[in-house]
Amino acid sequence: MLPNGIAIDGPVELRAELANHPETFVTAMTEKLLMYSVNRPLEYFDRPQVRKVVRDAKKDNYTFASLVLESSIQTRSGSKASAGFKGGSREGG
Repeated sequence: MLPNGIAIDGPVELRAELANHPETFVTAMTEKLLMYSVNRPLEYFDRPQVRKVVRDAKKDNYTFASLVLESSIQTRSGSKASAGFKGGSREGG
């Protein structure tokens, strides 16, 4: 059972359900990638960046490479999202 109440039976149905709602899946994946990259939970001011990454990834049919490249370009640009980095390594890790 998915959080939205849709019952699924196995990986084939899960894949089909995810394919029916790619933007929802890609948004969640983008949030997780950004949380990992900035080493903190996302805040309200991160939401526009998440939306931009998803919007730009749509142009490439939501490929994983487009998510990773778009996310990494934005976190390296000196934006608020790069606050978790110091000298190219993760703080505390």
